[in-house]
Amino acid sequence: MEAKKPALLSSFLLLLLVVGTWEMQQTEARICESPSNGLRGLCNNNRACAKSCRADGYSRGKCVGLLRRCMCQRHC
Repeated sequence: MEAKKPALLSSFLLLLLVVGTWEMQQTEARICESPSNGLRGLCNNNRACAKSCRADGYSRGKCVGLLRRCMCQRHC
């Protein structure tokens, strides 16, 4: 009976670890990204980009990349 206690405890701790990891994966949100429809050309101002993206229905926007394009982001 004494030999089963460590195995049972180890199994229980492993189960808690797996359940905890699964819960964290469920709460992560995916981010969808799309070029802005309203702001064309070079993006020099993150505020203007974000405003344009909110008008397009996205939650935020920022200037990205070497070509400085306005990219809009939202949760999928």
